[in-house]
Amino acid sequence: MDDVDPVNAAEHGRDPLDRALSRALASPAVPDGFAVRLGAAMAREAARPRQADRKLIEQEWLSIRRALDARGRRLGLTAVGCLSAVTVATALAIVAALPWIRDTFGAHGVSLVPLAGTAVGLAIAFSAGFGLVRVED
Repeated sequence: MDDVDPVNAAEHGRDPLDRALSRALASPAVPDGFAVRLGAAMAREAARPRQADRKLIEQEWLSIRRALDARGRRLGLTAVGCLSAVTVATALAIVAALPWIRDTFGAHGVSLVPLAGTAVGLAIAFSAGFGLVRVED
C-alpha cells in the first residue's frame, strides 16, 4: 500500500483510495469530443429558461393544494356529520329522560339538563385542547 497517510493525502492531490482504484481499474474509453459536448450541454442547461421548471413546480403545488383542499372538505363534512348525529342523539336522550328528571328532581330538575350539557361540552373541549383525546383521519 502507499506510505501516504490519509490526513496528508490532500497535499498529494488524491487520497490513497483514489490512487489504489486508479491502479486497479482501467479508465473507461471516452468518445472523441466528449469533453466539448459535455461542456456544450452544461452551457445549454445553464442558459435554459427556468420556465419549464417553474411550470412543473406550479403544477406540483396546485396538485398538493387540491389534495389538501379535498381533505379539508372531507374532514369538514365528517365534522358536520358527527355534530349532527350527536345533536340528534342528545335531543332524543333528553326527550326520553325528561319524565325521569321531573320525577327525580322535581319541577326545577329540567334546568339541570343545560347545565349537564354544558359540563359535558366543556369536558370534551378541555380534553381535546389538552391532547387527552386524539381524533385520527
